[in-house]
Amino acid sequence: MFGDRVVSFVGCLCLSWLCLGLALAAPALAGDDYVLVSRQDSSVSITVSDLLANDPEAVSLVSFVPAVRGALSLSGPDLIYLPGASFWTMGSDSFSYVYSTPKGNGTSVVYLIADLKEDLEFSDTVDDPLLPDWQEVDPQSRLAVAVEPVTQNQAVLVTYGAGATAYIEYQIVGRAPTVTGGNTDFVIDPGADGIGPPVTGSNPFVTGASIGGTDDEWVYEMVIASGFTQGGDPAYEIVVQEADSGTYLLMRARRELTIANNGTNSEWVSTAPVEIGSKRARVSLTWWSAAEGEDGGAMLAADGKLIGWISGIDNSGYLADIWRFGSLTSPSGAAGQYYFDEFEFWSATDPPAFTPLLADGFESAGLSLWSLVSVNAALPSVTPAAALSGGYGLEVAMPASGSSYVGEPANTALNALRVRFKLRLSADFAMVDLKSVDLFNGRRGANVQDPVRLRLRQLGSQLKLKAMARKNGGGWVSTPWTVVPTEQVVEVELHWWSAQPQTAMNGGVELWVDGALSSKRQLDNGGIDLDELHFGLNVVPTGSVGTLYLDEIEGWR
Repeated sequence: MFGDRVVSFVGCLCLSWLCLGLALAAPALAGDDYVLVSRQDSSVSITVSDLLANDPEAVSLVSFVPAVRGALSLSGPDLIYLPGASFWTMGSDSFSYVYSTPKGNGTSVVYLIADLKEDLEFSDTVDDPLLPDWQEVDPQSRLAVAVEPVTQNQAVLVTYGAGATAYIEYQIVGRAPTVTGGNTDFVIDPGADGIGPPVTGSNPFVTGASIGGTDDEWVYEMVIASGFTQGGDPAYEIVVQEADSGTYLLMRARRELTIANNGTNSEWVSTAPVEIGSKRARVSLTWWSAAEGEDGGAMLAADGKLIGWISGIDNSGYLADIWRFGSLTSPSGAAGQYYFDEFEFWSATDPPAFTPLLADGFESAGLSLWSLVSVNAALPSVTPAAALSGGYGLEVAMPASGSSYVGEPANTALNALRVRFKLRLSADFAMVDLKSVDLFNGRRGANVQDPVRLRLRQLGSQLKLKAMARKNGGGWVSTPWTVVPTEQVVEVELHWWSAQPQTAMNGGVELWVDGALSSKRQLDNGGIDLDELHFGLNVVPTGSVGTLYLDEIEGWR
């Protein structure tokens, strides 16, 4: 049961599913407190009076036990926690404190959890009916992409029943270190019928008494999402229950269980079912595996409201790096359909570190820093009119055909790259509908199938940008399209790295727009490298007009 206290946060501290850059109130279990620590926070302050508010009859703080992975101190009315390097590696920390009451002393625990919603692994708004970004679609006969009635947007439609399962799956393969925590966000819409009422017979999974109903109320439940280890062991599950009284959500987390004289086993730890106000809901789960002993856990939210906590469990053997969504169990005697949409997965792992490679703000008023300049008639030029900061920038007029760019060889082959630049599109910038031009190409010799690209496309009246990365064996992995307005300065950043080792699927590409991560994709691109960088307008389609302005181009390897 949840207490009614809140923790007062100082600084930019936020719940992962409501990360607004503001101080937010966090519900807590009676006696225990939970704090999510953002990477932007150099320290976190917890007001002692608020800390004690949910401790029965607490009068004052007596003492506290230092945290393991950070420095903890008392400063006036606040406890100050300074996370150490191991906190970000492990993803969690905790400390206990003793408080006085009229009847004696009591003890409670504060759990400090790294905000893991900063490293976006994958997102999908189901714009492509072929579901190309999912590693497994099983079975296809029970899965389709259809228009969701509520939003009129495309979504994954899952048909369940007859005891059969149907799900889509995404994996992080070959990642080192193994994923130790993260977030899973998605939208569900069960439509008019949900997962009940029963089609035939009456064979409930649980009686209504388990969620506060009457003993004769039938309740049907279905696992709609789960995180697995590479060995196939489930780390957590998200469950929806349908009853006459409403729609409920709960989660389960797997933990190790030592049985005397019988070795080690495991069991599910479950939260209580909580009714959600609408059958269509955004579901958010944050989870972390134990680093040392019993300090793992998970938390569940629906439509931004926290509805379940699990903490203090030994789940170090359950490191989820496979996600499944759909009908993972099929209720006996029930049948119907569910919509899934707006998937996002976040993990506690980071892309590789980068070192400086090139930089030009064009304040030299020339192109002396560039070894490569296109030979088309419409050459790029450095002009004051192109300045997006400072006095000069790069002006690239749309050529009638071919390319207009500046470039630089990498000297040695690169298996990781980061580039950033500011751009502005002129008011008349336009191409034929569905035609594209590349604003950046990471090239591999004379191979026209570049390992990585930033592609701009005309889609109706809008210009949209995406990042593309080449896979082993051919084909591309792309981020979703992001709108780029004309006559506005936009900062674009691209991260790309190839898989290590070569047979792994831990390569990646990220697109950042105006400092925010737009999307991240994982792919099998081991052995692919690049040795030349081009910035400008590459392979211009016929009928294109307008001018591109670039400034503050930077690159890291």
